[in-house]
Amino acid sequence: MRGLLFFCVNKFFNFKKEITFNREYNILYVKFWRGHLLDLY
Repeated sequence: MRGLLFFCVNKFFNFKKEITFNREYNILYVKFWRGHLLDLY
């Protein structure tokens, strides 16, 4: 149980780190997917 919690926290921090390093890329990525999802609806 403790290992799973650590894994989730570690994943979350890695995710935050990636967002800070690749902010512009992530914004483009989100816009791209949002556009595709909106096209589906």
